[in-house]
Amino acid sequence: MKKHMINENGMQQIVDQLKSQCKPIVFDGWLDDDLIDSRRSQEMLSAWASDLEDVLDSGNGDEIEISQHDTISGHIEFLSVTDEGIDVEFDLIFDAERRLEDLEDELQETEWSDPNRVFGRDKTYASVAQEIEDCKLELSKLNKEVS
Repeated sequence: MKKHMINENGMQQIVDQLKSQCKPIVFDGWLDDDLIDSRRSQEMLSAWASDLEDVLDSGNGDEIEISQHDTISGHIEFLSVTDEGIDVEFDLIFDAERRLEDLEDELQETEWSDPNRVFGRDKTYASVAQEIEDCKLELSKLNKEVS
């Protein structure tokens, strides 16, 4: 799984886009140069960045909507960040945990006791059980590398 994080460059892109696209009343001064480093400003920017990160992580686009009520144009506009404004990490542990859950669900759904019976993608109960053990071993190795 990819984990997207908006970096300092991306935060500045968000500031610039909000300033250029939104009515001043929307940010009520928290984007002004004298307040940009304030806790409130950072919380607001982090919220925009978090929403964008969620969209990027989901794989369902690369922008978030700015409401027509908030924009200068009165139309829906979009906020996005270039690749230079995004850091990407690959979460191998998350991927292994998800794979393990999927395999365990697959095994539970069948509830067959015959280890040679074929189900799903031409797999036997025994082969899925072995995949689960392999996945647990991989996950254990990854967790040791992180610690």
